[in-house]
Amino acid sequence: MLNHEWITSINRLYTTLSKLIEEPGVTGQEDAVATRISQLLDNLPVTKRKDNLGNLIVTLNPKKTPKVMFFAHMDEIGWVVRKIDKQGYLYLYPVGGVPEHILSGQWVRVLTPQGPIFGAVVAKPPHLALEGENLPPIIDVGVNSASEAAELGICPGNPVIVERQIMLMANSQRAIGRCFDNRMGCALLIHLLHYFSDQNLDGSIVAVFSSTEEHGMSSYTRNFNLFGPGARGAWLPAHVEKPDLAFVVDTNTCSDLPGAPEHEITVQMGKGPVLRFLDDLTIIRPEMRQFMLETAVENDIPYQVGFSMAYTDASVIQLTGVPVGVIGIPLRYLHSPAQILHLPDLLHALRWAVALVNKAKDYPYLE
Repeated sequence: MLNHEWITSINRLYTTLSKLIEEPGVTGQEDAVATRISQLLDNLPVTKRKDNLGNLIVTLNPKKTPKVMFFAHMDEIGWVVRKIDKQGYLYLYPVGGVPEHILSGQWVRVLTPQGPIFGAVVAKPPHLALEGENLPPIIDVGVNSASEAAELGICPGNPVIVERQIMLMANSQRAIGRCFDNRMGCALLIHLLHYFSDQNLDGSIVAVFSSTEEHGMSSYTRNFNLFGPGARGAWLPAHVEKPDLAFVVDTNTCSDLPGAPEHEITVQMGKGPVLRFLDDLTIIRPEMRQFMLETAVENDIPYQVGFSMAYTDASVIQLTGVPVGVIGIPLRYLHSPAQILHLPDLLHALRWAVALVNKAKDYPYLE
């Protein structure tokens, strides 16, 4: 493949994203995703390492400056098995910011040392459900007892994900699937590394495929994290690597939904990637905002300006003193089994990342 196709081909981006969607990566248990990413970067002139938090750190041109660091989290929301009752039904504990009532009737995959076990989330038919009844998520894996479940390798702590993959939608410009948050950011970084691998790059790129970003999203943990609520894994590589600049590539929720009042519609699908000015835990510094906006304008990259009530890896990267910016990729139905992505938005986000690397040496406060 011609090198420029890594940053110009929507089909190639879709293929890379499809491969990443296949892998399970419940937050804190992202090893399968990291392995697949590492394979997709084989034969590149990069160094790869994993740290004790599960981050995969990939470096291109390690001895050159400026050092520009990119982050995209590998993990997805999900569940772990909490209890197995005597009939063999599985009771779950949510991991990450799991919306209520999204599991009823879904197909799921339970991950065990013996391989995946498929099941269905219990959904009472209307003629059996009691008025006001609200079942917790319970999994039926087709057994009749706890001992049968144990024979399959199922035990408390097994990760559970929704069994959904990826499909192109009617106009082939949009895709539907699970965990686009944030496998699409990971796909972007893979393409970024491929593109610059044979360029005369005046600097180094450190791509961090980070772990445990979603953990702090849980309502059970938001008030008890070490740094307040926020991502976990990204802090360690930012602290160790000490880059000159850092950029987080993550999602940004679309607000162009049915019933949304006009004044609430700030981020729309198909209008380009998003410069996230601020969220619950991060305010992007004015000099970084200006740097990112100028870069987009100079390279004819469509962009939007957005705000969020959630947060990204930037929440902890900023605590290391590194100038950090966030590229948001518009996404509908965040944290659901059926997320929708506009592929040209992802491609423009990739172009923006390339342009930021090329302009990094011009950052105004670079020492």
